[in-house]
Amino acid sequence: MGYNVILKNSEQTLHLKSELPGPGEDDFNVSLLWLRENCRCPDCYSELTHQRKFLATDLNLNITARYVTLLGDVLTVLWDNDPQVQIQPDRAGPGEPPFLWTGASVDGLLTRLTAADVLLESGTRKLLSDIFTYGVGVVDKVDPTIEATRTLVTSVCTHIRSTLFGSDIYTLSADLSYEDTAYTNQELGLHTDNTYFIYPTGVQIFHCLQPAEQGGDTLLVDAFHAASLLRSQNKQAYDTLTRMSVEFEYRDSSHYYAARHRVLEQDEVTRQLKAVRFNLYDRSPRVQFPSSPRDVKLFYSSLQQFTRLLHSPDLCYSLKLTPGRVLFVNNWRVLHGRSSYRGQRSLAGCYVTMGNLMSRARMLKLI
Repeated sequence: MGYNVILKNSEQTLHLKSELPGPGEDDFNVSLLWLRENCRCPDCYSELTHQRKFLATDLNLNITARYVTLLGDVLTVLWDNDPQVQIQPDRAGPGEPPFLWTGASVDGLLTRLTAADVLLESGTRKLLSDIFTYGVGVVDKVDPTIEATRTLVTSVCTHIRSTLFGSDIYTLSADLSYEDTAYTNQELGLHTDNTYFIYPTGVQIFHCLQPAEQGGDTLLVDAFHAASLLRSQNKQAYDTLTRMSVEFEYRDSSHYYAARHRVLEQDEVTRQLKAVRFNLYDRSPRVQFPSSPRDVKLFYSSLQQFTRLLHSPDLCYSLKLTPGRVLFVNNWRVLHGRSSYRGQRSLAGCYVTMGNLMSRARMLKLI
């Protein structure tokens, strides 16, 4: 797509007008101030450190341009009182949009990968693509050991996140080693993890080293799909969960974590859904204040309707984790739970930050 560039010094903008016929839906404006600050010439930007030399405090707020040229992807501006600037857009695209799945569809969507596949860059790309597109990734034929689990995770995500549950791969069984329902054999309802952290974990990894004699099935739900249904069925409820924040907490004899989040978090720029923070176990008594009694009732009503959608049989995907199969779950999108079980069950797991995962995806040009 080509553009004609129109300089508007009086407004300190460039108007880029699409050469395509039509009403101009692809036209857009660019600030001259933004262009000047983001010059990538050697005097303004270091390709060695990938840091700015020309700082926002150096900016002439009354800057105007003498002329502008656009050749391919390169925009060149000659300023009236500054050197010329060249801008070349980042060619990496936004990646695939999230694909909303149901319990019946997700199994057929996921790529069948083995540990050997993921040790190759092509396999890592496929796994990360599944995690970003569906919120879930599965790797089979992994040795049922902590060491093999660690090797797989670090080959994909580089670093394991340190939390109160440990700085490496942790093991989870019904021994109440932590004062948490997860460390029992009871049913564990649908939830996302680490809602009590200011920055909740991006991806959670599970590897069942010893399955239970009976029960212990894993349940997954695409919370983005449930949120989409809520928005179409009751926009007021959806808006309430994006507007009102609530506090989550984790307390035991050695820790007291607390953080405030909206159940549905939107991107500040695009207003698209960015993350779901849902954990009925870990909510503290505090809700957003000041809140009228009407708002409090509206919050609880909205939360209940969202919860009913999350537990819709059509959205639920049930699977049994077995030794050798490692499950990657996007903790900002997909809820997980577990049925009660009988007998000994041992699960290896760990956390990875969303920043770490996105860094790896950017290096592979996936996002």
